[in-house]
Amino acid sequence: MPRPKVKPQDRQRSARACLPCKASKIRCDAATPCGPCLKRERTSACVYLESSRKRQKTSQNSPLPTPSLDDTSPQFEGSPAETSDIVRVQPIGTSLPASNAPAVTATTTPTPEPGHSASRTTESRMLLSSKGEKLYIGENASLSFLQFLRQILKKYMGPSAFTENQFRENMLEVELARDESPLVCDQSRGEKYNLVQLYREASSGILDLFTVDEVHGFLDRHNALSPSAFIDDEDKRAKAEQAFLNMMLAIGSQCRGQNPLDSYNAARSFTCAQKFAFEGFLCDPSLDMVRVFLMMAFYMLGACHRNAAFMCLGIASKAASALGLHRKEPNKALSTIEFTTRWRTWKSLLILDTIVSSILGRPGGLPPMRLDEDNSADADIVIGDYDRPRWMASRAVFTICSHIIELEQQIGNGTNINSATAESFLQRLRKWNETIPVELRHFASMKDTTLSPADRELFIGATHVACTYYFTIVLVTRPFLISHLVSQIRRRRPHDRRPSADRLAPSHVSDLAQACLDSAMYMAKTGYMAISSQILSNNMCLLKAWMFAAGLLLGFSMFAQVEPVPEVDGAFQNAISVLEQLGQLSPQARHYFEILSTFSDAIYARREQLGRERRKKSDRYVSQIFTADFQDPSVAGTSSAPAATGDAAAYTTPSSAGVNGATGVDPNIDPMLNFDLDGYDLSLNYPQAPNDEWTDMPLLSDNLYIDWESLWPVLEN
Repeated sequence: MPRPKVKPQDRQRSARACLPCKASKIRCDAATPCGPCLKRERTSACVYLESSRKRQKTSQNSPLPTPSLDDTSPQFEGSPAETSDIVRVQPIGTSLPASNAPAVTATTTPTPEPGHSASRTTESRMLLSSKGEKLYIGENASLSFLQFLRQILKKYMGPSAFTENQFRENMLEVELARDESPLVCDQSRGEKYNLVQLYREASSGILDLFTVDEVHGFLDRHNALSPSAFIDDEDKRAKAEQAFLNMMLAIGSQCRGQNPLDSYNAARSFTCAQKFAFEGFLCDPSLDMVRVFLMMAFYMLGACHRNAAFMCLGIASKAASALGLHRKEPNKALSTIEFTTRWRTWKSLLILDTIVSSILGRPGGLPPMRLDEDNSADADIVIGDYDRPRWMASRAVFTICSHIIELEQQIGNGTNINSATAESFLQRLRKWNETIPVELRHFASMKDTTLSPADRELFIGATHVACTYYFTIVLVTRPFLISHLVSQIRRRRPHDRRPSADRLAPSHVSDLAQACLDSAMYMAKTGYMAISSQILSNNMCLLKAWMFAAGLLLGFSMFAQVEPVPEVDGAFQNAISVLEQLGQLSPQARHYFEILSTFSDAIYARREQLGRERRKKSDRYVSQIFTADFQDPSVAGTSSAPAATGDAAAYTTPSSAGVNGATGVDPNIDPMLNFDLDGYDLSLNYPQAPNDEWTDMPLLSDNLYIDWESLWPVLEN
């Protein structure tokens, strides 16, 4: 006889617990703040998170819901054009009035949740900072997409290391190092020049604040590492130049990171520049303030402190608005040098603010502007030979970011975006593609040769251009990929007798979904090519975020496929390899690497499970009746031969011939796509579900194809 249900008023345990009590396994009284947190004086950290088991209400204002993976009701048997043609997009980037967000967001159609016919795919989240403060992460962010993937995998595979990370509700932040101690040793001019050059390389295509001649002038006039004691308080120009130089040295030391001394020098140089940045409590906006805060934001990204970088960009954006950098007409009366400096600063601000805002899914802080004016401003600037590679890359990235802002102005906040709008946006990007200089399309060099600083800046700048381009396409098309894959899962179940999804799905939606997947593959391959060249610095603050976004999309596609697709598998391993190398210096990249590694384990465990399910079905007709085992004579005496029975011998499927059993990769595949996966433990024990709860049908349709050679041609040597 079952135990009678306990009435709510008679229960001794609360229905929820705060995060500190959960972590400490202490009984929580569910108060706000709770008793244990009051007793331990940690009230600021006493926060509660909504239970993942609580069912969410279906959005009333979303377009048409994407069917649940388990749904077979007639309401979803209509034309796919009615269910897949429109996807809800949220703002992601630079904030604009009325449509205040500069980049497209990647969220989307409502998507599968256990027991519901519809629910949102990627939803905004509140993550905890290192201080226990709740921080907003938008629907477009990779961290929100990660949460969606964890829910999907938990539904189909049960708990795993990927789905049950105990820190999944926390935002990784590394404590910022500060050092104001006296100098241990001064640096020579040559050492400083090398560090400044590392800064220029790492920021190529993103920040274009100073010319080579200006940098050399800073080095000549400020030879001491921290000569603040020798600079007159009234000499604001000298103090600003010293702050610029300190930030370049800080970023250069951060990018090199060869030993603890580099970390020490980076922290000390940053602290010196920070004093200038906050001098006067930000009461006097100036062009120097904008440039210093832009460099501080770039440094914070490399220091794994994305929220601090976001704050620095906010200050720089407001100062730029006060100075009128967003308008071209007021600056026409200025001298050529001053106009060029202001334009470089505005261009760098728009690029970094748009990219960071899109990565975090937050609205940016840029003011409204006239895009038709800004796109032609570079034509009035005379560029030197040494500055040309940096200028070309930053101009290309600036144009991409301008297109993102233009799209956001068109669709407004929370407006529906259909496939026609997305295709129109991609066509504009294709026209931009035709204007890319040849130098940014193909880089040729001899192996084992020393590249000039300009060549290194060109290579890294071209890498930033390519990844920004691919990431932009992902932002626009990811909702279509998710919607398409979810529909494929539902329609391809074995007991579903409806027409094939390949024939039902609109071709334009399939093309957009394939464009998203192709962009993720190209982005991962570009990152792997760049990291393998040994030209990149040890700390690439934006590349790690792009590789993580690509890895999540590729992994989702792999999880959905029944049969492996070598090109997708290879690109996924490329993304993991890049993060593994960057993780040697960056805790954030290492964290991303660990997430994708556990994702990889879950994917291969899923494939093993599907293989076992297929073999169980075939056991009704065929079974293995003969095996043989020939042992080495040297070890024959130490080990006994296994019994020659079908049950004792390992079963080998006919399709596995010529395939490495440890990696699941054909050894004849191009080595660029073949990776050693021996480090991954694929023998995880996951809860076994009944046969009818698993789907073994592929997600990608055969007609998903788009000619990307015409979009991103590669010139032959």
